[in-house]
Amino acid sequence: YYFQAAGPYDNRFMHTIIDSFKKSKWFLEKDYKFIPLENQTKIEGYYQGYFSPVESKLNNLFTLLENTTEAQAEIIATLYAVWNNRIISQQPIEQEALINDFYSWSERKHQYTNQQVVDGLEWLKSNNFVPTGFGKLIKTAKSKK
Repeated sequence: YYFQAAGPYDNRFMHTIIDSFKKSKWFLEKDYKFIPLENQTKIEGYYQGYFSPVESKLNNLFTLLENTTEAQAEIIATLYAVWNNRIISQQPIEQEALINDFYSWSERKHQYTNQQVVDGLEWLKSNNFVPTGFGKLIKTAKSKK
């Protein structure tokens, strides 16, 4: 994953997914929209085979995010990423540091108020989505340095 204005993004992974959708004849991506193809009904079996071990966690996350706005989801995703990065890097986890990391992520983050960011941190805590240091450090893309 790399820093992108709206949050963490893995360009290679997203293109792999889009290519797989097309090869499997599930969906075709056109102008950022997915058009169902002839095998799209078979995706459920694949999903069950691949994601069943974590299905309850995914369903919980989807349910929790169901009523959030796009802005709230962006704030939550970015806060999760900066918090997880701090754990991986063994840096102190303090609210002020997390908020500073959030605003340092990109200029786009400055459109959000401090209260929105604090609310995002509270959302993570109250919904038990506190990062654990899972995965790799999210880095700044070479073109973004």
